[in-house]
Amino acid sequence: MPLYRYAIALVCGGAAVLCMTLPVVNAGGFRWDLGAIPIVVAILYGGRLPGAMAAVIYAAFSISGAEGQFGAEMLSLASALAYPFGWARRYERSSLTLKLIGGLGTSIAHYFVTLNLVLYLSHTFDANLSEDRWTFIVFQVVTIITLPIVSFLIEQMYILSTYQERLREAERLNMIGEMAASIAHEVRNPLTVVKGFLQLLSTSKDERTRLYMTTSIAELDRAEFIISDYLNMAKGQPEEHREPLDVSNLIETAVQTMTPFATMQNIELRALCEPGHFVLGDTVRFKQAIINVVKNAIEAMPEGGIIEVQSFRQEAEVIVKVLDDGEGMTPEQLGRLGTPYFSAKEKGTGLGTMVVFRIVESMGGKITYQSEKGKGTQVAMQFPAVG
Repeated sequence: MPLYRYAIALVCGGAAVLCMTLPVVNAGGFRWDLGAIPIVVAILYGGRLPGAMAAVIYAAFSISGAEGQFGAEMLSLASALAYPFGWARRYERSSLTLKLIGGLGTSIAHYFVTLNLVLYLSHTFDANLSEDRWTFIVFQVVTIITLPIVSFLIEQMYILSTYQERLREAERLNMIGEMAASIAHEVRNPLTVVKGFLQLLSTSKDERTRLYMTTSIAELDRAEFIISDYLNMAKGQPEEHREPLDVSNLIETAVQTMTPFATMQNIELRALCEPGHFVLGDTVRFKQAIINVVKNAIEAMPEGGIIEVQSFRQEAEVIVKVLDDGEGMTPEQLGRLGTPYFSAKEKGTGLGTMVVFRIVESMGGKITYQSEKGKGTQVAMQFPAVG
């Protein structure tokens, strides 16, 4: 979000300026400090724009105190930012090990470039070093290890936040599952009896009576469908028997099932799947999750459009994405997805989305929504890959 990115730029830019005020080595007007570290963090966790803004803040304050070595200070900064700028788009998808190795490599490169600049610019460097050798040695170590340590701490905070969110989601789904199990069977039994008698009455010769009976049966079918959704939520525990599922094959089958419904709404449904990727789960329930998400996307596009269902392998996960260019959702609506009885649709119950959450969770995966009002929605389901 724009405000979040601006906040990162200001905080990291301010931290870089504070680092500048306490340099360890000042060689002929050239400062050696840790100011590059917050700027690298801004790039990796906010994006290139926040990183560039933080760098501009740092450069603006450097001009006043550079004492003729502004170019050298910017060269030192560039040595730290070159790799993160190129890596920024892939950073989020990288493993923790790669992130730490990349951070360590960036620190080492920045250290050696800066050290050579200090040696080149300062004629009294050796004398200063002999007077306070231990300070400089400690600063050498700190320069190299700071970025990996900061990256590790941020990643651990993110993992902790993710686990807390999953725990809240699991508690919420467990509550709904218990409620579903307690009432669904009791309600379904009388509905089945009523439906049977209405079907007998629907054979009446009176046209008006047949119309009333047909409408009543349709509404009972809708009630039974809602109860089935509740029961599906009650079955959210991992299945005892799971088998490898061909993701692309099941997605194409689900898309074929929903194509007539999409065509009626003037919507083009596309399946863009990489073949040969497998996950563990139940065939029927996996297809149900895809169909529910696609159905929600279709109903969010009253003016028609295009829906894409994608699947691909990303490291140890298989990603399934459903993208539409429909009405989209507000941040408030996104925050309430998966809660009981909430739906972005006028006549929706919210149970279909909860069933999807439950199925994905039972397969050991996770589901995320990205949406903007008037610009569509992207649903991403991540499953552990098999093979």
